[in-house]
Amino acid sequence: MSHSAPLVSIVMPVFNGARFLDRALASLRAQTLGDWELLAVDDASTDDSATRLDACARDPRVRVFRHPVNRGQAAARNTALAAAAGELIAYLDQDDEFYPDHLARAHALRDRADVLLFRYDLVEERPGHPGFGGATAYDPGARLWALFTETIAVPLGVVHRRALLARTGGFDEALGRYQGSDEDGDLWRRFARAGARLLPVPAKSGRYHVRADSFARTRPRRRRARRRPPPRPR
Repeated sequence: MSHSAPLVSIVMPVFNGARFLDRALASLRAQTLGDWELLAVDDASTDDSATRLDACARDPRVRVFRHPVNRGQAAARNTALAAAAGELIAYLDQDDEFYPDHLARAHALRDRADVLLFRYDLVEERPGHPGFGGATAYDPGARLWALFTETIAVPLGVVHRRALLARTGGFDEALGRYQGSDEDGDLWRRFARAGARLLPVPAKSGRYHVRADSFARTRPRRRRARRRPPPRPR
């Protein structure tokens, strides 16, 4: 490559995700845009995640970080953001997957907005759910009106300029360790309050797998956590 900084930095928090990582990583390797870096943060996993990430790190585009103790998904994302070098930031959780043209499309649209809101497919994997085994398209752009009252998009649907973080800080780690928290929506709202231009994109980023044991449904409930200002990635 003719430059040292990648075009896109992908943030991946990992906690006991060994059984999903191959699928997520395969979707990244299949991207039509190959000038990316993956910043994977192992948040003190107790399964085989570390070994799988070490194998993935044979690719020079992959960097692996480790937390010695579990700090939560927001903290893992902040660790990755602090090390990111790309102009754009994209998010790929351990159990989700990109569609092959996602990063190329995001890069092509980079001058049109500070925050790109992509559609994505919700894949229902909760046994007993009426939609089990099916996929439903979701469009966060259709819910822009609710930006300040709810989380309109999971990170899979968001790509943003890295420079924007200097104005807003990263994910609020006090929120990010608790069930029912809103650290994703909180950051998107801070983007908007900082004057970021948001652009709904009529294309899908990938597949978001809805599981009963996902991080958002198994972390401990909040108990009077004291709010602190979100850290600013360096």
